[in-house]
Amino acid sequence: MLRKVFFLICLFLFCFTLCGCGVLSKWRSYYYTGEFQIEEAYVCSDVTEELTPINISNRFEYGIEKVCLFFKYRYSDGGTALLRIRWYYEGVFVFQNSYYLESGEGKRAFYFFLSSGKPLPKGIYEIRMMFKGKVIKSLLFEITGGGS
Repeated sequence: MLRKVFFLICLFLFCFTLCGCGVLSKWRSYYYTGEFQIEEAYVCSDVTEELTPINISNRFEYGIEKVCLFFKYRYSDGGTALLRIRWYYEGVFVFQNSYYLESGEGKRAFYFFLSSGKPLPKGIYEIRMMFKGKVIKSLLFEITGGGS
């Protein structure tokens, strides 16, 4: 009887240690070291080839088919940062994508558009930029005028 109890205790400790190591390795792979900063972020209608924003605004007229999120960032770690960008329309989540950004300073531009090619519906949009599971920057813009 004592052997069975000892065996069960050892088995429990082994499983507990194994599960704990798995959880910690998952946690370490997701949460990066280093500091990630968004230095500038704008909503614009487009960017040039040199990644200069064109028509920075928080209000666009109906008929626009795409908007651009432009930002400058700084990441001080030696690896890559995983940035999640979430788009909301009238408070409802509509799209998310994840991007790997290299260490150092950089500029990026990401577009939001409908796959049908139709103009974006009028209303209020929000862009949330997330790092390590937290919102680090939030931008609002509106499409006004006619249309749906």
